[in-house]
Amino acid sequence: MSPSSYRIVVATGSAFVALAGMMAAVLSLFYDNLRVFSYGSAAMIVGMAIVVVALKPASLDDD
Repeated sequence: MSPSSYRIVVATGSAFVALAGMMAAVLSLFYDNLRVFSYGSAAMIVGMAIVVVALKPASLDDD
């Protein structure tokens, strides 16, 4: 696997973490559970941030 393939795998995994965090946050609003809402929101934010960083195109300048 090339290094860019590893970045795609990491981005895919973190996208699923973000989706699970979103599901946890929404379900915790139904069941009025503040702790799960906090952890779900944090997982969603971290997952989205990792997706953005992992899929950011690398610079082609070798200065």
